[in-house]
Amino acid sequence: MAGCRELLEELGNYLDDDVSADLRRELEVHLADCSDCKIIADSARQTVKIIAGSARSMGLEVKG
Repeated sequence: MAGCRELLEELGNYLDDDVSADLRRELEVHLADCSDCKIIADSARQTVKIIAGSARSMGLEVKG
């Protein structure tokens, strides 16, 4: 089962949808149980959205 350390190590890959289905399930189970990691993941997701929006407004191509 994934823990905080694994979530933090895989967070970028998780947000980029670049993890196996099994690892994704493990991370999502952990996120459902760990409020600290959920806050970190949600904050990272929001940060990516803000940066992607800024990049798009400057005419840059953004993955996803």
